[in-house]
Amino acid sequence: MPLEGISDVPADALFEQVHVDKDRLASRVRQSLQTRPQISLVELVDRYPIEQGLAEIITYFSIAAEDHASIIDDRLHQTLNWVDDSGSSRQATLPMVIFCRPTTAATRTA
Repeated sequence: MPLEGISDVPADALFEQVHVDKDRLASRVRQSLQTRPQISLVELVDRYPIEQGLAEIITYFSIAAEDHASIIDDRLHQTLNWVDDSGSSRQATLPMVIFCRPTTAATRTA
């Protein structure tokens, strides 16, 4: 049963199996945090454009959820833009995700 407002999403996309290399995305996050203390998902996607659509975005959320230093704030929102395989522009508005450099025990006690 289609829901109102999402009829423009092709149903077959929900059933396609897409493998997203989580380690590669986590490496991008770590690499970005080497030169700065934090980076938002929007900034990360500006640096490394989305290649695998929503599956990739969900994987970034999974990385943030597993990382105690990262923040997912559903009070704030961010809009991500990408171009899908057919060349169509896509957009998603999601909770704010900020990846943060892990703090060491020495930093926390100082």
